Formats: sequence, structure tokens, C-alpha cells
Amino acid sequence: MGKCLLNEAVMFCKESNYKRVFLITFDVLAVASKLYTSFGFQKVKEKQVFLFGKNLIEQCFELYL
Repeated sequence: MGKCLLNEAVMFCKESNYKRVFLITFDVLAVASKLYTSFGFQKVKEKQVFLFGKNLIEQCFELYL
């Protein structure tokens, strides 16, 4: 399901002539990160954050269209 949703989002962005797309996830969501990189997204930034009562590493991914 995630693959289909991401594909639709990327296709919409391409059809709308977006130049790039970015998204934010967390290092504990390794399956999501793998999905994003399989679509060509590259990790461009990481930072430590405190959310939901935990220390997490926020990751920013970017895709140039």
C-alpha cells in the first residue's frame, strides 16, 4: 500500500511540474526509508529530536524530478 501511495504522490508531483519533493521520517522507520530510497529519494539531512517522549533521529529525504 505504501508503495502505491508514494507512486501516486510522485506521479502527481511530476504531472504538476514540481522540481523536487521532500519528506521527513525517523530512523526507527527503516522500512519506510528503504521504500523512499527505492524511489530515488536521497537522505539530505539528519537531526536528533525529542518527540513522543523519546530521542529520535529525524531524517529528511529529497527527490529531484
